[in-house]
Amino acid sequence: MKKRYMLLATIMMVLLFAGCQSTGAPTDRRDPKLKQTKVTLKAKVESIDLQKRIVVLRNEAGNLVTLKVPESAKRLSEIKIGDMVTASYGTLLLTEFRDPTPEEEKVPYLEMSSTKKASKNAAPGRSEEVLIRAVVTVEVIDRIDKLVTIKGPRGNYVTLPVEDESVLEDLKIGEIGVITYIEAFAVAIDKTE
Repeated sequence: MKKRYMLLATIMMVLLFAGCQSTGAPTDRRDPKLKQTKVTLKAKVESIDLQKRIVVLRNEAGNLVTLKVPESAKRLSEIKIGDMVTASYGTLLLTEFRDPTPEEEKVPYLEMSSTKKASKNAAPGRSEEVLIRAVVTVEVIDRIDKLVTIKGPRGNYVTLPVEDESVLEDLKIGEIGVITYIEAFAVAIDKTE
């Protein structure tokens, strides 16, 4: 699993470098940050799209989180709007607080995916990795818990932990950033009593 994240982090850095070369390096307002996290939260289910396997949750602080639930989660249909759940998900994120390039403004959401079949020696199955570059807006800043909620160009919300407190010092609600990330895949979503 760690090798996969390192490979994806390398791919992200190559894409970042290639993007800067082709469009001219934009001026960063802060140094780019690369972060891998695993988040566990208790939340209320706001909406579910069973066909797309997307769940929108509202955490205890009132922030929205949009998760893609993998096919391996067989009991997703048992989760209903209004249920309280515990969800765990992972992200790999490269954040750049800079003005988007003209190309990024024209195409604020770019998705690249790859599917890999299991090797002959492994159990049957496949993995899908989705790399996304998006122009986002800062919606909520929680300086006490060191969390930032961002809204993507498709209206999805993600709340992310911030380790470097200096990022929070001058971050503003409404600030624009460009992120490249591995889409948040739910590791587990379980009903709570």
